[in-house]
Amino acid sequence: MFNNYDTSILLLRAGIAFLYVYAAYMNSKDKISLQWTIDNTKPLFRNTKYAENIPLIKFFACCGIAIMYVGGLSVLIGIEARLGALMLLAFTIGGTVIHSRQRNDAKEIAIKNSANTELSSIAWSAFAAHFANILKNICLLLILLYVVLNGVGKYQLTDCILNLIINN
Repeated sequence: MFNNYDTSILLLRAGIAFLYVYAAYMNSKDKISLQWTIDNTKPLFRNTKYAENIPLIKFFACCGIAIMYVGGLSVLIGIEARLGALMLLAFTIGGTVIHSRQRNDAKEIAIKNSANTELSSIAWSAFAAHFANILKNICLLLILLYVVLNGVGKYQLTDCILNLIINN
């Protein structure tokens, strides 16, 4: 029997998985992308004693990429989906902090350079983009929290495997 609820959850899971797995791929596909990821992990450590600890920042950047791959696939296929969603939840909180700090940086640059309309305009655009990413992350956090609390419904790989075993 067709179940709109479980089908809707499956579509939501596919969207979440695509978003995180594609982001992980784009952030790690070559040396330039990986360096960008490391550079954009640095704001997470701003104003801490680890702000200049490049090996630690690289480690966290690589962990973030792994979390996006593993968590995204986990939510999609339904194997330990709650744990995968919990990992993505923690990752997304960190991402929200980074966007918040970068948004504040962009605002500061825009205000300091108000006489230079081109630079100020670019900085205000960056401010708006980071704010949009904060809002997106809040929505993702709510979806991930739902998965952590309620699971992923009946369409999951473990159920398919169990049905094959039971029916044979």
